[in-house]
Amino acid sequence: MNHSVEAVNATSAATTAVDMGTIVVLFFTVVIPELFKRLFVFVAAPFLYPEMWWLLIHLALTFFLFEFYFERHHGENLGWTAALANSVVMIFISLELLRSIYGHYDSPFAVFWNVVQDYFALGLFHDQMVMVSLIFILFGAGIFTAVINYFHLLPGRLAFIVSGHKTVNLLAYFLIVVVWRYTQGVPIPLDGITFVAIFLYGLMMWSLFFMINMKFMSKRARKTHKVLFK
Repeated sequence: MNHSVEAVNATSAATTAVDMGTIVVLFFTVVIPELFKRLFVFVAAPFLYPEMWWLLIHLALTFFLFEFYFERHHGENLGWTAALANSVVMIFISLELLRSIYGHYDSPFAVFWNVVQDYFALGLFHDQMVMVSLIFILFGAGIFTAVINYFHLLPGRLAFIVSGHKTVNLLAYFLIVVVWRYTQGVPIPLDGITFVAIFLYGLMMWSLFFMINMKFMSKRARKTHKVLFK
């Protein structure tokens, strides 16, 4: 009896070792390459699909202006009016993305009516309806944060994080790339790998601008030192 139990335990241990080895191999040969592949898509999407710049120019301008404005005037913080403007950006981007799926020639009311019809005809889990649902989530986030910012319903520091230009631009960029790839017939799977990729993309962008800001701060400190001790 003891020999049987030992044999079962040894078999279980061997199976577990094989399973763990397989998981590790799959992680490094499948998951990691796929993660870098999708990260590359987020980095290179504006160059792979130049039409995206019709939307990205607006995001890029607001991002750079906000980023370097607060760096130049470091004593200031994002105000309620700027936070409200960021909410409007989310609404604007969501409407443009919806128009990119349903065509550029119908009125907004016709597009919304098409959406309602498609929800009943195609179902909630159809690929196109999943894209539309993501767009409506961004639209709803824009409306929700606009109400918060307009009526000052949250503490300023929390509201400015939720409606900050980094948060808004990252969410909008994620949806622009996902929807644009879908319209081009090469959709990005909405799984954990994609969300890790967009997180890494955001981390890369934050690190890049952090280093640029540190360089400007160092330059300004040297200039101040020269003026004070000239």
